[in-house]
Amino acid sequence: IKFNPFNKEGSTTDGIFRHGSSGVMGIEELRKQIDSIDDQILALLNERAKLVLKMGSLKKERGLPIHDPTRENSILTRLQGKNKGPWDNESLVKLFEKIIEESRKLEDQTSEG
Repeated sequence: IKFNPFNKEGSTTDGIFRHGSSGVMGIEELRKQIDSIDDQILALLNERAKLVLKMGSLKKERGLPIHDPTRENSILTRLQGKNKGPWDNESLVKLFEKIIEESRKLEDQTSEG
């Protein structure tokens, strides 16, 4: 699954002001778009989780620790460098820290099993 929030003009906001009788996209249409993006995020998070489970198995086989702060920091640094907003880096880091925390829990389950 490849996530692409952009329309063909390259902007997520292009087109918002081109719909509906008043010229502005309605709340329901925006909600539909948000729901669609949420569905894509969910699918990508589940794909990521499957890879995390594989990683946990490999780490277990090789006797490696689950928690790798250097790797986690490099992920956060890389994502901040790619961030073009509107999320600020502090919010972005909070979101991904939670994703990483929950991913580590999955890895822990694999390494215990």
